[in-house]
Amino acid sequence: MGEGFTLHPGELVLAASHEYVRIPSDLTAQVVARSSYGRLGLLVATAVQVQPGYTGCVTLQLVNLGQLPITLTPGERIGQLVFTKLSTPVETAHLKYSLAVWPEFSRVSEDSDIKRLRRAPTARRK
Repeated sequence: MGEGFTLHPGELVLAASHEYVRIPSDLTAQVVARSSYGRLGLLVATAVQVQPGYTGCVTLQLVNLGQLPITLTPGERIGQLVFTKLSTPVETAHLKYSLAVWPEFSRVSEDSDIKRLRRAPTARRK
């Protein structure tokens, strides 16, 4: 699958799941780290929710919270998806990160509330 890489203490990297997934409109999923890696200090996801209707590889935020470097190899099972059945399917709108095959960098600047807040007048401090 490829050479490993070393994640040093305090570092954050974006990675993508090996699997390409399609989440139906009546399910949601959470990314959960495997316990063995958590014991090394590896945090597998800082944004753990996979929305209903999402299609693509899941972008993972990998953080080494431990004291020692962690060597990871592509394809290694570091986490899992835990699915929750929704009582009512949701209407899946355009998902900002859908159809990803590589790690996706933040698109927070595309959020409509951010754009609206940046256009709003600000109160002056005295």
